[in-house]
Amino acid sequence: MSFLYKKFCSKCKKHRVPSPYKKAFHLLWTVTSFYIRHREAKRSYGKCFICGKNPVEVAYHFIPGRWKAIYFEPDNLCGACKACNFGEMIQRGSAHDDKVRVAHVRMVGEGRVQQLESMKREPFKKSAEELLEMKREIEKKLAKGEK
Repeated sequence: MSFLYKKFCSKCKKHRVPSPYKKAFHLLWTVTSFYIRHREAKRSYGKCFICGKNPVEVAYHFIPGRWKAIYFEPDNLCGACKACNFGEMIQRGSAHDDKVRVAHVRMVGEGRVQQLESMKREPFKKSAEELLEMKREIEKKLAKGEK
């Protein structure tokens, strides 16, 4: 009886089916991350934007903000190695932020950085259909080879 309960239990996260929104969010992040890593392969010859030594493995957020309006903004993302990405999460809030901000300004410009910083407080209100449309737009950019 307990086996059947576990298999169909609505409280059990292991057997729960993700919502269409979560599926779309995950798909969009997967495509966005691939797009950023592909863009960095062209821009910095596949080297980490932060250390410049290791190969790009992940997409790194200059301005953190999960579930916020800037989460999928390409201007807020760069390619980084895993060591730098996870090391950066530990160092956030320190004097290191100034170094990262200077690099971010160099990449996209002061005006765009200020715009992103103002957007980081906005909630991310998109439907699953809008997320999938964003995913299709990024896939088109990838197909064209755009930066």
